[in-house]
Amino acid sequence: MSDSSSTLKAASIKSSSTSCTEYSPREQWATLDKLEQLFQDLGLDVSELAYLAKGSYNTAWEFTTQTTTTTLAQGRYVLRIPLHSADISGFLTEAAVLNHLGRIRLCTPWFGKLDLTSDNALGSPYMICTRMPGQPLASVLSDGSTTLDKVTKLGEALCDKLLMMDAVDLPGAGRLASREPDRVSGLVIEPFFDIDLRDYGSVADWLRALVEHSLSHYESTAIADAKDLLFEIIGRLHGTGFLSGSRAEEIILIHGDLHFGNVLADEREGKWHISGILDWDRPVALPRCVASRSMEELWGNSFCFDERWTSEWNEDLDFVPNALWEQLDPQKVLIKKAIDRYMRRRNPEYMEEMYGLGRWARRVFKLATNGCTDYSVIKQLKEEWELEMSGDDDDTESTQEDMADEKAKSKVEESALARLKRVKMTVQNQLSVCNPQ
Repeated sequence: MSDSSSTLKAASIKSSSTSCTEYSPREQWATLDKLEQLFQDLGLDVSELAYLAKGSYNTAWEFTTQTTTTTLAQGRYVLRIPLHSADISGFLTEAAVLNHLGRIRLCTPWFGKLDLTSDNALGSPYMICTRMPGQPLASVLSDGSTTLDKVTKLGEALCDKLLMMDAVDLPGAGRLASREPDRVSGLVIEPFFDIDLRDYGSVADWLRALVEHSLSHYESTAIADAKDLLFEIIGRLHGTGFLSGSRAEEIILIHGDLHFGNVLADEREGKWHISGILDWDRPVALPRCVASRSMEELWGNSFCFDERWTSEWNEDLDFVPNALWEQLDPQKVLIKKAIDRYMRRRNPEYMEEMYGLGRWARRVFKLATNGCTDYSVIKQLKEEWELEMSGDDDDTESTQEDMADEKAKSKVEESALARLKRVKMTVQNQLSVCNPQ
């Protein structure tokens, strides 16, 4: 190892020079010294060392080893180092989750080595996992060669992986963690605020307990009104049967940070596949009725990140009707429709879970677990709920069959259009800019 140290360093600096902007040359050289010593201590003959990225919690390096040890075989790996040495809970959780998920074909990395101490050459905890093939889906979709067929096929492949996650057997609702706090062991479910779903007779009662816990210590009248509003929504959802039944109460696995930078795609024999799902350090287990979410990132963030829209849309893509999507970006609404159509075939309840009552269940759960001290959020929620309820008696309201018919407007579109009446002129002016004649 020592004979090749200068070659390793030179190759590392060269391969990292365009991306390793977080390190000064001196810091980078010092880090390479530590990495070289670590690899030597592990008995690894390493080549092609390259700096990958610095995220919110970790830095990552990629390397290839030509040797086989008791823990690592020949191959390509990713070494991750936490930005703060004391923050190791995510590593421990991820290692336990990867061990658990290794039994299904979900394209997760293989966990190879974990050191939770600082008693090593790095002076820091670290984790080594296999390097999954492919490149981030975000890069694949923005490389300039994106076609409707390519995006649709990738979206369908990702949908299949998400459906596989539904099959993971989990005993309760909460955050996933390693059973033991100082070493990799089996998974345990830590209930939110120690409020265990299994102690309640229904999902509705569990949600009420979460709301009570999150909002009861606020003395503001507005927050008290918010609690009453959330209780009203929960009661309405429970009355429809949406929160009960074997499917609604089924516990499913949620990644917790599933953006397209954490999904890898790979092209093999002319076909694109989902080749990896990364960063399993914040997973949760939830009842299906509050867990389902639409894949809005797949068909674009035009509203979220366009300053002309954020003030009106509140980054809530579920409420944007197709009529407005079409005027902003016709291709993206075609992608959205294709994915919705595919998921409807796989899951008959998809439209209701994504765009119907499921939206309200997700919003209640989010407020119940995150809390809310912003009265404007509560005010908007109340206005939207009143519009939702006023639409229930409308003879033109879409039925479940209508939602399956692409020629009919969905219930969520009707609700969204009603909510947008107060800004109709503003919307028309903005759309004229997006779609000039």
